[in-house]
Amino acid sequence: MREKRFVIVNLIFAFFLIFLFCSESVDSISLESMLSNYIAQDSQIKNLALKYQQTLLSQKKSDVQNGFNIKLSTGQISVRTDVFNMEPSLELSFPNLNGTRFLAKVPLNFSKKDDKSSLSGVDIGVKTELWGSTKSNLDLSEKRTERSVLLAKRALENQILNIEIEFYKTLKSIYSNYSSLLSSENSLYEEKIDLELLQTQGYSANSVKYRIAQLEFGDVQRDVEQKKRDLEQSIVEFSSKCGLQNPLQLSLLANVEFAFVDEDFASLYPMQKFDDVEQAEWDLNMLQSQILAEKAFNIYMDANYILNDSSYNNADTVKTGVSLSGKGAELSAGVKIPISKEEKNVSTQLLLTWNPTDLKTEKIEKQNTDLDLQMAVLRCENAKTSYQEMIEDAILTKENLLWQQKMNLEEKVLYQELADDMETWFKRGYATDSENRMSQVKLQNALIQCKINEIDLLLNDLQTKIRFVREE
Repeated sequence: MREKRFVIVNLIFAFFLIFLFCSESVDSISLESMLSNYIAQDSQIKNLALKYQQTLLSQKKSDVQNGFNIKLSTGQISVRTDVFNMEPSLELSFPNLNGTRFLAKVPLNFSKKDDKSSLSGVDIGVKTELWGSTKSNLDLSEKRTERSVLLAKRALENQILNIEIEFYKTLKSIYSNYSSLLSSENSLYEEKIDLELLQTQGYSANSVKYRIAQLEFGDVQRDVEQKKRDLEQSIVEFSSKCGLQNPLQLSLLANVEFAFVDEDFASLYPMQKFDDVEQAEWDLNMLQSQILAEKAFNIYMDANYILNDSSYNNADTVKTGVSLSGKGAELSAGVKIPISKEEKNVSTQLLLTWNPTDLKTEKIEKQNTDLDLQMAVLRCENAKTSYQEMIEDAILTKENLLWQQKMNLEEKVLYQELADDMETWFKRGYATDSENRMSQVKLQNALIQCKINEIDLLLNDLQTKIRFVREE
C-alpha cells in the first residue's frame, strides 16, 4: 500500500515539475504584468496617490494666494429716509512685490433733501516694504510647498518599490518552499533506497530493522505531502495577489531571468542622492536661507492721496509715511500736506515704542537658531556616515551573492553531469530507478538555488535603490 502511495506521489510530483519548469509557457502572463497587477491591488499606493494629488492642489492654491490678488468691497452701507451712504473699496495686492498693496476707497454720500451727491474723502494709497524679509519668506514658503509635493511623489514611488520588493520576497518564498520540497523528496528517495537495500539483504517485512526503516520512510513521505500542499497553497495565494485566475499561469516562472544591476554601487548611487543625506542637506540649506532672510530691521513706506479731505476743509491732501521695526523697537513717522493755496498747515506724526521683552526673546530665539544650525550640521554628518555604512553593506552583500552564484552554477554543472551519468547507468541496469530519480531531484534543487540567488541579487538592488532619490 505504501509503495502504491509512493508511486502516486511521484507521478503527481513529476507532473508538477513539468508544469512549473517546462520550456514552453502555457499562458501569456508575463512576470511584468503579474508585478503590475500585484502593485495595482495595494491600497496604500492608492492612498498615497490621492495624497500626492492633494499636495499638487495645495501648491496651486499657494500659487494663487501668492500671485496677483484683487478684492472688491461695498463697504458699510447706510440707508435712511433721506440719506444714502456707502464706502466701496478696491484693493490690489502683489505678495511677490515685497507685499505691495494698492487701496482705493470711494465714499459715496447722497442726500435726498439736497438732491445732490458728493465724493468727499476719496482715498487712494499704496504700501510696500522697502527693506525686510517678506519677499524672502515668501520664496522660502514656495520652496517648502514644492518640497511637500516632491516628498509626496517620492513616498508614492517608494511605496511602489516596497511592493515590488514584497513581490519578489513572496516569489522567493515560493522557490524556497519548492526547494524544501525537493530536499524532502531527496530524503524520501534515500529512505526508499534503504528499504530496497534491506529487501535485497533478505530482511523480511516483519523484521524490526525493516519495520523501523518503513516507519522512517512513512514519516518522510508525509513530510513530502505536507510540503507539497504548502507549496500549492503559496502558489494559489500568490496568484490571487497577482490578479490571476488560474495558478497554472505561474508555470512561466521556470524560465524567468531575474536581472540585477551589474554596476558599481558606489558610482551608481552617489552620496548626494542618498535620501538621508539629501534631506539633511536640504534642511540645512533651508535653515541657512531662513537665517539670511531674517533682517534686523523692517522698513515700510506708504503714500496716500485724499480727495476732499474733511480734516482740511475739503482740500486735497497727500500723506506719506515710513515705519521701521526691529530689536524690540518700532518707529513710525508721517506727514500730510494739503494741495491748496488756502490751506498751508502741514501735519506730522511721530510714534516710538520700545519693548525690552521683545529684545530679550529675540536674543533667546537667536540662540535657539544657532543650536538648530549645529544640529542640522550634525544630522548631515550622521547621514553621510549612514551612507558609508549602507553602501558598504550593500556592496559586501552583492559580492557574497555573486560568489554564491558562482558556487551554485558550478554545483549545477556537477549535478547535471551526475544526472546524465545516472540516467545512462539506469538504462544499462547499473543504477536503480530510485537512484536515477534522486539525481534528477538534486539537479532540480540546484536549479532552484540558482533562481533564489538571482532573486537575492535583485532584492539587494531594489533595497539599495529605494534609499536614494531618483529624480534629476
